Amino acid sequence: MQAYFEHQRDDDQLFHIEMKENDRCPAHFHSNIELLYVVEGEIDVTVNQHTQRLPAGALAVSNSFDVHAYHTPACSRTIFLIIPADTVEFYRRFLEKRHFESPFLYAGSHSPELESALSFLRKYDCSSLSPVPMGYICVILGILLERLTLQPDRADMGTGNLIRRILVYLDRHYREPVTMQTLAGVFGYNRSYLSRVFNEYIGEGFSAYVNQLRTRYAARLIQTSDAPMAQIAELAGFSNTRSFNRAFLQLYKITPLSYKKHKSSPTEMGRQVDQLFQVYSYTPLSDTE
Repeated sequence: MQAYFEHQRDDDQLFHIEMKENDRCPAHFHSNIELLYVVEGEIDVTVNQHTQRLPAGALAVSNSFDVHAYHTPACSRTIFLIIPADTVEFYRRFLEKRHFESPFLYAGSHSPELESALSFLRKYDCSSLSPVPMGYICVILGILLERLTLQPDRADMGTGNLIRRILVYLDRHYREPVTMQTLAGVFGYNRSYLSRVFNEYIGEGFSAYVNQLRTRYAARLIQTSDAPMAQIAELAGFSNTRSFNRAFLQLYKITPLSYKKHKSSPTEMGRQVDQLFQVYSYTPLSDTE
């Protein structure tokens, strides 16, 4: 399966919940947690090569960097929930080196609290995560951990799984001085082998990918703080401002200082700059095992 890294989901760091009619979505992945709950009808859901036709009352969960896709054969109404992974660290840590035996939960195997939590979250402003909605999100994730069977990751789960484990690791450590040699030590593989499969699956080199993660984080810091550029570069994991400026210009076609100057400006230039950070950007991941 050919999948795409949906960067924008990771960029805004907000939870999203909405009702969808007859949803169809090609294979994609991101660091955030994605849940789909079937309200009416049926929908075909694929998560990491597991495909099921889910009826009303069923739920599917895609954890960080799981490849997932949706297709409605006739008609469906679904609730779609995105949870930023770094807001639920307890959940991420619980799943370290483990995975759900099946990503699907059917009607009758979960409690009414799940539907109540989803109903509440649909009424909530997704622009922030205050303690109350976070409580309902924890209820939902707690039900998944209780009702879905966990299995330890195996070394022979395939190259696609190895790449997803690497992406999860990089998502947590990209602001540190991580290298391909670091990954070789963490995952117990030859550096040259990891470099080759990373290029093959991701479609770009390791350094370019890590610089994209750092650049997107830096862009969020520019949007939300008045920190000096040198400090932003350091916080994002860049060794110096020169490499930061080069990576920022390569990804967004504008310098960090120009973005800071024009961000949210009512001028035409300001609108064009803001649009740069709203465009969907994809990195391909082949999920063929």
